[in-house]
Amino acid sequence: RQEALFTGKVEPVSPPAAPMALTEDADTSPSKLSKEELLQSMDRVDREIAKVEQQIAKLRKKQQQLEEEAAKSPEPEKPVSPPPMESKHRSIVQIIYDENRKKAEAAHKILEGLGPKLELPLYNQPSDTVVYHENIKTNQIMRKKLILYFKRRNHARKQREQELCKRYDELMEDWEKKVERIENNPRRRAKEAKTREYYEKQFPEIRKQREQQERFQRVGQRGSGLPATVARSEHEMAEIIDGLSEQENNEKQMRQLAVIPPMLYDTEQRRVKFINRNGLIEDPVKLYRDRQLLNVWSDHEKELFKEKFIQHPKNFALIASYLDRK
Repeated sequence: RQEALFTGKVEPVSPPAAPMALTEDADTSPSKLSKEELLQSMDRVDREIAKVEQQIAKLRKKQQQLEEEAAKSPEPEKPVSPPPMESKHRSIVQIIYDENRKKAEAAHKILEGLGPKLELPLYNQPSDTVVYHENIKTNQIMRKKLILYFKRRNHARKQREQELCKRYDELMEDWEKKVERIENNPRRRAKEAKTREYYEKQFPEIRKQREQQERFQRVGQRGSGLPATVARSEHEMAEIIDGLSEQENNEKQMRQLAVIPPMLYDTEQRRVKFINRNGLIEDPVKLYRDRQLLNVWSDHEKELFKEKFIQHPKNFALIASYLDRK
C-alpha cells in the first residue's frame, strides 16, 4: 500500500521554450557586434596603410629628384623667394603689399651699385643712430651761446624801442605847441568867430550844441571843492552826466578806431625781404602768342561741333567724344 501511495502518475517535465530563446539571443548578440567592430577596424587599418604607402611613394619620388639634382653640376645659388600664396587665400591688401615689396626690392637692386651697401632697416629708434647723439652734444655746446645771443638781441631791440618812444613824445610835444600857437592867433580866431556866427544863424542847433559842450568843459575844469561845481537842478545834473558819459564814449570809440602803426624796423630787419614771384610772367607777348596756337579750331571741327550740338544739345561730354584734342 505504501508503494502504491508513493507510486502515482508522473508526467515528464520539460523546460519552457521562451526562456531558452532569450538566452540564445543574449548569447549571439555580442558576437554580432564584435564582428561589425572588427570589420570597421579592418577598413580603418586598410585606409591608413594606403595613406602611408602614398606618403612613401611621394618621399621616394622626392628622394629620386634630389639625387638627380645632386648628380648635376652645381649652379650659383639664387635668392629663394617665398612661395606665392594662393590667390583665394589672399586679400587685396596682401596682394598690394606683395607687389610693393617686389618693386622695393627691384629699386634697391638698382641703387646698390651707386654707393655702399646699407642694411635695412637703418634703425629701430632714432636714438640708435650716431647722428642723434652727435646732435645732442652739439645742442649742449650751442645752447648757451644761442640763449646769450637772443638775450642781447632782445635787449638791443627794447632799447631801440624806448629811444623811438622818447623821440615820438618830443616830436608830439613840439607839434602840440605849434598847433596851439596857430589856433591862438588873433586873426585866425576872428575869422573863425565870423564863420561860426554865420553858420549858427543858419543852423540854430549848432549853437545850442556848442554852448552845451562849453558848459560841460567848464564843469570838468572846475575844482571839486568849489561851490560852482554843484548843479542848480536835477535836470542840469542829468544833462551834465549825460554829456560826460557821451564824451567818454566818443573818446573810447576814437581810441578803438585808431590804428597804431608798428615800430620801425632796424637795418637788420629791413635786410630780410620776401620777393613774391608767384605767377610771374617775364614775357607776356610770347605767352599770348603761344596760347593762340594751343587750341585752334579748324573749319571742319566747327561744322562738326554745330552738327553734334543740334543732335545732342548741351551734352558736351558726348560732343567732345567726336572731336579729338578738344
